[in-house]
Amino acid sequence: MQAPTPDTTTLDTVLPLVQQLTLLDKVRLIEYLLPDIKGGLVAEQSANQEFVQSAMRASEATFARIWDNEEDAVYDEL
Repeated sequence: MQAPTPDTTTLDTVLPLVQQLTLLDKVRLIEYLLPDIKGGLVAEQSANQEFVQSAMRASEATFARIWDNEEDAVYDEL
């Protein structure tokens, strides 16, 4: 079986190759890929965190204007 090229790699093409690996080779493959997977997840979390922080900062003035009004001040005393 020929190795897939990057632009044609799918689960259907990779799975048969992985199934042919020995248990030790599967462990080595996981050890090899894990840092990249973890790095990708951390980068995605970081990007999401930055987006959330940015959205919170952008909405602070609007929320302050909505919540800090005399009409609703009665509720602050409850």
